[in-house]
Amino acid sequence: MPYFEQAIRYSKQLELPDSELKSNKVSAAKLHAYKLVIDRFFDFAVGERPIQFHSLMVDTSKLRDGLQ
Repeated sequence: MPYFEQAIRYSKQLELPDSELKSNKVSAAKLHAYKLVIDRFFDFAVGERPIQFHSLMVDTSKLRDGLQ
């Protein structure tokens, strides 16, 4: 297993050993675990093989789709 994958898995296992990381809703209780994984991810974004990261955020609180 590549070192990058090991580092990400280890960071996740520290606080979320039996949980899956999902980015649609992050509770305050799990925020620290998410920060660890994100920090580890961006630690690898420096050096010979930079990592590309793309993100999109949509504020769905202002949508009126009749599902509320």
